[in-house]
Amino acid sequence: MKPMRLTISGLNSFREQQEIDFSQLTELGMFGIFGPTGSGKSSILDAITLALYGNVERAGRHTQGILNQAEKKLDIAFDFEIGLALDRKRYRVERVYKRGAGEYSVQHQSSRLLQLEHQGETDYGLVMIAENQREVNQAVLRIVGLQQDDFTRAVVLPQGKFAEFLQLTGKTRNEMMERLFGLEKFGQSLSNRANRRAKDTTAKRENIETAQRELGDASEAAVNEAERVLETRKSELEQADKNWRTAQNRLKDFEQIRDFMTQLDGMRTELNGLYDKTDEIEVIRQALQRHDEAVILWPKVQSWQEAEAAVELAQKAVEGARTAAQEAKQRLDKAVLERDAVEKQAAELEPELNKQKVLLHEAKTLETELGKSTADLDKAKQAYETVVRQNQAAVNMRDKARHEAAGLEAQMDGAQQQETLHRISPERRQRLSNLGTAEQVWISAVRRETDARDKLIVRQQQWDKAQAGVKKWSDEEQRLVAQEGSVQTEADRLEKSAPAFSIQVLQDFLQWRSQAETRLETLAKVAGEATEVRRQIAEAEQTCSDETERVGALTETRDNSKKELDKLQSEYETYMATNEFEWIRRLQARVRNGEPCPVCGATDHPDLSSHLNRDEATTKAGWSTEQANALRLTEAAYNQHSDELHKAEIALTQAASVLEFRRENLKQKEQELTDVLAGLSAYWTPDIERMMSCKVPATQQEWESFLKAFDASMSRLQKQNQEWEKEKQAVEERAANLKEQMQEARHQLSLAQTREKTAQGEAAVQQREVEAAADEKTKAVDTLFQVLRQLDVEPALESAPETADETLKRLIENTRTEAANHDKLAGEARETMQKLAPQLAQLRSTLREQEEAVGQTDREVTKLQSTIAALQQKVTAQTEQLRGYTGGLSVADAMTKVESQLQELKTTMERVQTLVKSAEDGYSTTSQSVTKAEAAVEEKTATLRNYERQLTDALSESNFATVDALRDARLDEGDVQERTNTVKTYDKTVEEYQTRSKDLETKLAGRSVDAEAMERVKQDAKTADTVYRRCLEAHGAAKESYSALLTRKARWQELEQQRLEVDGLARRLDVLTKVLRGNAFVRYVAKEQMELVARQASNRLAHLTHGRYALTFNDDGDFLMRDIHNGGQTRPVNTLSGGETFLTSLSLALALSSHIQLRGEHPLEFFFLDEGFGTLDPDLLDVVISSMESLNLERMSIGLISHVPELRQRMQRRLIVEPALPAGRGTVVRMEKA
Repeated sequence: MKPMRLTISGLNSFREQQEIDFSQLTELGMFGIFGPTGSGKSSILDAITLALYGNVERAGRHTQGILNQAEKKLDIAFDFEIGLALDRKRYRVERVYKRGAGEYSVQHQSSRLLQLEHQGETDYGLVMIAENQREVNQAVLRIVGLQQDDFTRAVVLPQGKFAEFLQLTGKTRNEMMERLFGLEKFGQSLSNRANRRAKDTTAKRENIETAQRELGDASEAAVNEAERVLETRKSELEQADKNWRTAQNRLKDFEQIRDFMTQLDGMRTELNGLYDKTDEIEVIRQALQRHDEAVILWPKVQSWQEAEAAVELAQKAVEGARTAAQEAKQRLDKAVLERDAVEKQAAELEPELNKQKVLLHEAKTLETELGKSTADLDKAKQAYETVVRQNQAAVNMRDKARHEAAGLEAQMDGAQQQETLHRISPERRQRLSNLGTAEQVWISAVRRETDARDKLIVRQQQWDKAQAGVKKWSDEEQRLVAQEGSVQTEADRLEKSAPAFSIQVLQDFLQWRSQAETRLETLAKVAGEATEVRRQIAEAEQTCSDETERVGALTETRDNSKKELDKLQSEYETYMATNEFEWIRRLQARVRNGEPCPVCGATDHPDLSSHLNRDEATTKAGWSTEQANALRLTEAAYNQHSDELHKAEIALTQAASVLEFRRENLKQKEQELTDVLAGLSAYWTPDIERMMSCKVPATQQEWESFLKAFDASMSRLQKQNQEWEKEKQAVEERAANLKEQMQEARHQLSLAQTREKTAQGEAAVQQREVEAAADEKTKAVDTLFQVLRQLDVEPALESAPETADETLKRLIENTRTEAANHDKLAGEARETMQKLAPQLAQLRSTLREQEEAVGQTDREVTKLQSTIAALQQKVTAQTEQLRGYTGGLSVADAMTKVESQLQELKTTMERVQTLVKSAEDGYSTTSQSVTKAEAAVEEKTATLRNYERQLTDALSESNFATVDALRDARLDEGDVQERTNTVKTYDKTVEEYQTRSKDLETKLAGRSVDAEAMERVKQDAKTADTVYRRCLEAHGAAKESYSALLTRKARWQELEQQRLEVDGLARRLDVLTKVLRGNAFVRYVAKEQMELVARQASNRLAHLTHGRYALTFNDDGDFLMRDIHNGGQTRPVNTLSGGETFLTSLSLALALSSHIQLRGEHPLEFFFLDEGFGTLDPDLLDVVISSMESLNLERMSIGLISHVPELRQRMQRRLIVEPALPAGRGTVVRMEKA
């Protein structure tokens, strides 16, 4: 979390709005807030806590008295950023307070929390997060993750709070550490989670135990019993299966015979039907034979026909050559006539042209005189031109107006003609509408016909595919019938080579062997037990012998001890009798009144010495210690010897009992051996004797040898049976597969035939739909043609159907386009007339004015014309005379023209002569072509006669009288193929039915089955099937019961494994819940974290104090100060001086700030310090500031609030707080940069 901007107004000494840009203040890491006492420095921290938490801790009731007395409203806005990298977000907290009813009362007016989203480098968009006091407080706590107490103890340290964290008790500090480091999740919530897990585990264990009880009896004995029942049912099922197979095989044989008989009858019926078609097939054969003969002769017919066609072509070539010759002759005649005409013209024109040449020489003189007359006339005209020019200008203007009027009138007439020409009558427009309707009907009919034809193609393809399917499955059926015969032959061979002992018998043998082995194991077990009993009897006999000897020795020892003990006791009794007074005196001396007597327990002890008579003479010497010890030892030895003797007698009795028991047990084991051997002998069967070719074994060793030989024989017989069964199974599988394939082939053949019939019907239906669609299309076309003819459009009939539709479409489109063009042109004409009408009226008015001007100038021109008339007449006469010579040309041009005509006449003569020569050559060439063509006709005619003679000879030698008969005998390729297939199919079918009939007769071999015998066999098979099903159901039930029991047993074992795992987990969870109970784990983690913080704080404190002080804990978790220079003595932190407290608190605050993670995610990026520097001397202040400057402040900003001048000089970034003026402005802030 890092402050970015703070806006204050109305808080304490702040009146006007003041803005603090923390982004600039914190850019170098450390900054200072400076100002005199009472200027409002601490109010900046109050503003931050008020913005975040909605109260000021040092104010009464958190907000009372914080509003400036001269203001009615308090506004706070605080921007801060939190998070790292892409997750970094910027928030703004805004709060407004107003004055309340009391003098110092302040009421909350509004609060809101906004998220600022970047919309540029400096622009932000605002997103509302919360907008009332309670929601804002909760949202801030959720974002920052610190309560206000923690915030003021570890982040913002206002006056009076700096040393609070240092002096907190261990419990309070640990609770604060839990919150600061986010350890609450390891507290009660973790304990509750562990408790829930423990309860769930206990419930799971109880559920497992309940599930185990619900499984019922799943013991090993129950499993064995179920297994025994299953084996019994299995044996019964195997026997029933054997009987069922026998009955089914017999039924199968009978059914096969009946099937052969039915097939044979069917074959004979089919053959009779085929024999009835013999005449029909013979007719087809003859037709095919005549076709083959016709095919052989047909090339001669083709040669004759080709020669005949060649003659016709040659005759046509002759006619063409004769026509070309006639045309060449005509060209020649024309050229000769043209040559004669040119020669005649030349004879006529050449003298006249020579005469004109002479006259032109005379005209040259006359041309000179005309030049002089013309010059005179030009001079006369100059005077005339001046007058005429004026008239001409008027005339030009009039003519121009006339010309323009005529043009406009012509355009108007043209436009009227165009409009009349292109105007479409209502009748024709109605016919065009009818054309559109008829076109739509036609297009719909074309579409339906196209769809119908496409569907017909698909139906025909489906029909072809169905026919191919019928042929495919028919061939497959025939192939499978052939394979069935070979499989049946193989099955018959296997039945004849069946093993002597069936698998069922061998299984019985194995079952017998298993039971015999079990009995033999029992025999071996009993024999081993008998041997063991004999050994135990020998050991018991030896034990009895040893115990008898031991009892004798102990009896003698005990008797000797008894004698010695009797002797010592007699001496002791004598001593006791003679020393009774001494014993009483001693006892009297030992007891005290009030204490119990060791003999009788009384507490009253009278003096008895006066009642005893002491006879000194009878008192013997005292009983010595050696004597007392000897008596005690002898008595102990006697007791020991007696005990040992008693034990030995008991051991002897037990040994004798054991010996007797084992002898009795030996008799029982020997009887068991006899019984087991008798049981093995009784278990012997004749089949076993026949298989092994030996007698019943008499001893255990003989039985063991026999079983080895039995296993070898069984292995050999099983191998033989397995090979035979494998081969039989393969044949049966082949037969079953063939049967399935046959059924499938017949089923598929039936389906294919059905599909063929269906496809054929669908194709026919679709063909009718095509025809109906074609009729509908024809009607639509007729309607279109009728409408087109009404529109004076004659449709052309297309011979190619594939282009007819396109041609008709183009014709309709052209008709529609032509009508559209007429409409367009008529509209354009009408627009033109509308434009020309006003122009023409204006031009006619101008023309009238010009006509009047021309009338005036014409009168002046008439006067001038009479002046030059005489001169003009003279020039005209001379000119006419000269024109008579030259034809209106100049003399030079006339001379050139005459010479040119002479040269042209000569060129024409040369051209016609060349043309005549070319025509003569062409006529000669075409004449030769006629001669050659006539020769070719004669040659082709000879060839034709030759081929005609060969054909006539071939027909006379064949069965055909005429070419038409030969042509009729030829068949189409498809017809030939169809008839050939018919004959082949007939022959093949007859041969196949004859072959199959013979095969069936061979298979029957004279056997037959009547209905009564068949019914008996079916009844036997049904009975066997019923018994088999009953045994199968019983076996299934037993198997299911056994399987269920195994499942329950496996399930019980699985549950037991789960129960053990869950039980282990429950024990571990129980230990864990005890560890987590009472928040002990969280306190432990908090304490460990606090110790880490304390070690870092201690290291920093040592640096600040030059190694003198260190920070440590006592057993209660309270901080202690260790004085290293004073021998390491410790003292409570509440005994520290002001400077020492400041240094210690500063070290602790710096260490703590580096560990705080807001909400467990975001590092703390700043903290404020608002007191303490005034308690430091200049040297220590320099050390503290230098130490703080040396910190890595890239991600941590530190704000120092002070009024110490030396500190202000050290800060590169300073916020100067100027105090409020009396009755004037409020506190003002400004930033300074060093």
